[in-house]
Amino acid sequence: MFEAYIGLLLLCLCVYLINRKKLPSYFIYLGWLIVAVLLTEVVSRYIDSIGINTNPLDHLYQLLEIWLLSLAYYHVLKNKKIRKIIITVLVLVSIVYPVSSFFLEGIYNDCILSYLLNGILIISLSLVFFQELYNDENPEMNILSHGFFWINCGNLIYYSGSFFQMGLNTYIRDFNPELAAQLKSIGHVLNYFLYATYLIGFLCIKKQKS
Repeated sequence: MFEAYIGLLLLCLCVYLINRKKLPSYFIYLGWLIVAVLLTEVVSRYIDSIGINTNPLDHLYQLLEIWLLSLAYYHVLKNKKIRKIIITVLVLVSIVYPVSSFFLEGIYNDCILSYLLNGILIISLSLVFFQELYNDENPEMNILSHGFFWINCGNLIYYSGSFFQMGLNTYIRDFNPELAAQLKSIGHVLNYFLYATYLIGFLCIKKQKS
């Protein structure tokens, strides 16, 4: 299953690299996100196999992820107030996340707080994007050919599901570790769905405003 997941990520990266000149300029952040996911997954798998704690890498990834996704939304969203909020949030998380990792949760423990905060932020930005799309007065726009529409759908569903799964997992793992382990399968399904929507988004090479 891990190999299939890596294969999907590699396919996403290849399609992005092939179509990058025909995609909006802000897609570069999504391309780098795929690279970050690939490296994190492969390195985590390796260091876990030799008995090294992977949580420090997860803490670093959460900060990198929110930066890359937020920058993509910063460029795609039109609302100037929202864009200012995004910059402010990025400054804050650059301070809060390291403090949380080193002093609250512990760098060698699960990064639950930053994971949940990422979920809240991306869900919020996804809903703002849909609102702007709904209010768009361009009658000629076909949303199904809008690459970021698919990516935003993936983000909204993935982070909504992951938020629920992570919260439930954290709650039950102390008294029912077997059920908590089974719940991880939800995360695997959500991962496949997320990057399938990214793949579709990278295939939408119709000219769009960048």
